[in-house]
Amino acid sequence: MIQTLIIGLRDGFILVPLALGVFISYRLLRVADMTVDGTFVLGGMVTAVLLRDAAGPIVAITAAMLAGAVAGTVTGLLNTRLGVKRILAGILVMTALYSVNSSIVEVWRPSVRPEESLRGVAGQLTELLYGSTDAHQLFGMKFLPEHFMSLLLYAAVAVLAAILLLFFFHTRMGLAVRGAGSNDKAVRALGANVPVLVTVALALANGLAALSGALFVQEFEGIDIKDGIGSIVTGLACVMIGHAVSARMRFSFQLLSAVAGALLYKLLISALVSNEFLSSDVKLYTAIIVLLAMMLPVWLRRGRSGPEVTEV
Repeated sequence: MIQTLIIGLRDGFILVPLALGVFISYRLLRVADMTVDGTFVLGGMVTAVLLRDAAGPIVAITAAMLAGAVAGTVTGLLNTRLGVKRILAGILVMTALYSVNSSIVEVWRPSVRPEESLRGVAGQLTELLYGSTDAHQLFGMKFLPEHFMSLLLYAAVAVLAAILLLFFFHTRMGLAVRGAGSNDKAVRALGANVPVLVTVALALANGLAALSGALFVQEFEGIDIKDGIGSIVTGLACVMIGHAVSARMRFSFQLLSAVAGALLYKLLISALVSNEFLSSDVKLYTAIIVLLAMMLPVWLRRGRSGPEVTEV
């Protein structure tokens, strides 16, 4: 039980940056940006290459985020400068990134050196604090302390990302980005450059998706091109779970609800998989969760308004 909880929270914090990125594109720009399917893998690939060359996790994560931001910028430029619809621009860049990621695999042969990754750091901390990486007991239940240390490290990265994002969205630039998504005409009337703001938002969203991929590859010591398929749906699941309970709240709570949504989503998936549901059906579970999360606000509104009365 406790091991399942630790694994679910650990995987949830790995997913938090992706959820924040999808929150930016879906909730602010009103579009499901397909680019994240490619930038998630791109972030993992760049991280793996740099970790193989002993660059260290901080350098690798920073480079991965920059690579994702560049891809997001391309999507933004296709939309704002060439007039390509946002969703189509995302599909085009995602398709191009599939070839880019394939080329990285063929040319650089990315592989993770465990001692250079955050998981390696977690193992060292476990040895330092617990004396070994063997299973320990808590309340009579076994758990692996190395997984708990990984949970703390990924939580620190995810919380830092959320705090910095909250700070950004309360700056003048961040407020303008928020306005560009909800009412671009009003923002343009105030003299803001809406195309630049949209491009910044997409760059930020895909930089966060790449960060999620960078954390993923360090925990699982590898990433495949197919691992990015459905990233947008996974991110939407996290965002919609949070949106179901925070639709009428302040912006800060809506953003933080995406973090909570990522954790709840992974806890639910971990519970399903641990109870002998087929792990190959995770994408199906995700689609069902998204559907239920989208329907929940409708059901809640109907519940508050009471049953409809039909006149005779």
